Parts: sequence; C-alpha cells; structure tokens
Amino acid sequence: MIEYDNLGKDIFINHLYANKTLSWASTDGLEDYINNKKDVPEHYKDNPIEYKFNSYGYRSAEFTSVEDDEFMLVCGCSHTMGIGNRQEDLWWSLLGEYNDLPVINLAQESFGTDYMFAVTNQWISKQYAKPRIAIYQHPFLNRVMKVYMSNKCDVYTDSLDPAETHLMATNAFMYANYVDAITNMWNAQGVPCFHWCFDPDANGINVFSSNNVLTVTGEDVGRDLTHDGMLSHANAAIQLEPLVKAGLHKGRMRSVNDPIDPTTFTTAGGEYSVELAMQQSIHELRLQQDTIYD
Repeated sequence: MIEYDNLGKDIFINHLYANKTLSWASTDGLEDYINNKKDVPEHYKDNPIEYKFNSYGYRSAEFTSVEDDEFMLVCGCSHTMGIGNRQEDLWWSLLGEYNDLPVINLAQESFGTDYMFAVTNQWISKQYAKPRIAIYQHPFLNRVMKVYMSNKCDVYTDSLDPAETHLMATNAFMYANYVDAITNMWNAQGVPCFHWCFDPDANGINVFSSNNVLTVTGEDVGRDLTHDGMLSHANAAIQLEPLVKAGLHKGRMRSVNDPIDPTTFTTAGGEYSVELAMQQSIHELRLQQDTIYD
C-alpha cells in the first residue's frame, strides 16, 4: 500500500520518495535483481538506473519549473513513473526529446485513473502552468482510490478481485467517465489530451468512453522483470508520436477528413517528413481519435 497526503490542498505528496535520488525503487529492488540476474535483459545489467524525485515525490522536474504552453504533461501508473527503466528510455522522455519539449510527469506507482482525475483537477484548480499537450497512460481496471482519516487525511490504492466481474465492469464504467472528464478539463483549457494503455490493461474503458484509449503492445520487460521495458516504451513513443505531432499542430487535432500530404506532415515546428506507412498510421489514428480541439 502506497499512501499519499495533501488531499484536497495541492498535488498529492509521496513522502516515500520526496527529494530523493535512488538506485532502486518499488519492485525494482537490489535483492530481487541479484536473485534473478540471469533473467534480466542484458542491456540492464551494466547500466545503472537513477530514480530522481522532486519535492513532491514524483520522477519529474519541479512543478513550478515550467511556464504556460512550453511543456508536455504526462500522467500514469508505475509504467509512466518508469519503474525498472532509465528515465531517458521512457515513452514520455522520448516524446519530449523528439518534440523539444520539457515534460512534467505526474505518474505514481499504484495510480489508478481515479487518482489521475484527482491530480489533474488539483493541477488545474491550483493554477499550475498550462501544458501544450497532455497524455495519460492508464493501468489495469481493478484499482480503486480510497481515503481514510487518522491524524491526517491520506489516500491509498486498493485492488478489486478481477473475478468479481460486476465490480470490474462498474470500475471500467467509472474509469471511462474519468477519461472523458480529464479530456474535457484539458480541452476547456485549450489543451489537446490523449490516452493510451499497455495491452490489455485498460481495454474495457473503450466500451464506455467517448475518447479512444490507444492500446500499445508490450515488447519486453524492465530490470524488475515486472514492468514493461525500454523496447515497449519505444513502441509506445512511436505509436504516440503522430498524435503528438497532430496535437501540436495549431493546438488541435486535424479532422479525419482533412487531406493527408503523401510525403510530409505539417507541424507547428515545420514540415515533418514521414514514410507512406506512417501516413497511413496517422490516418488510422485520426479515425480512432475523431476529436477536434479548437
């Protein structure tokens, strides 16, 4: 159980990680690494991982270090927090580098989509800087945020039994509403917002949501042998890149009926050359994400 405080006052604070720089964290522990080293992918064995956390306990730059319309905001669970991976190999780090944008990462281990809705609401209501684009990675549908009162107000994540199909269906319905609410909140700020998950974590959301959650196939595992690895993150970045380019283009998604140039894709930063296969991928993603951001 991971506990967070500051509920309702500001962004959740995770005191377990606040202001720390670690070599091992969460399921990526030294003892497990030693015991399972023979199974760890080779590219993790001689390349140390640094977990550097800000004053709120997030693997991110300080929240006050960015200005309006000059950064990408991301959120998610431990995949986006990057457990088992170097920060430079994470999907959002790759996208930030590709698009020359700093990134604020609001992800935490154990976060469910309900947490993501709450932290988004806090970010906007406390008037932190407005991003140019927001991207959310969603976890398995069995996570539920719970609040308890002791000498302070804490929140933590509980897990539903996947065998309880009626509860899972209810949570999928609620997650879908959180996805739509998150999207609506950002769109009201003039910010494009996209959603994705590693297959099959959040597939049930699309049954109920009016915003498509892109599904990305995992390719490998990280150093902890539990979370998706660097190849999976690269695959996510490749699939998300056309959406990011589109979202940054005049601050909106293009209509699915807009013509596609056979050789270039125009972005705010100029013309982005892509191969015909990527053009088709962009068109298919537009069909899935049939949303216009004004």
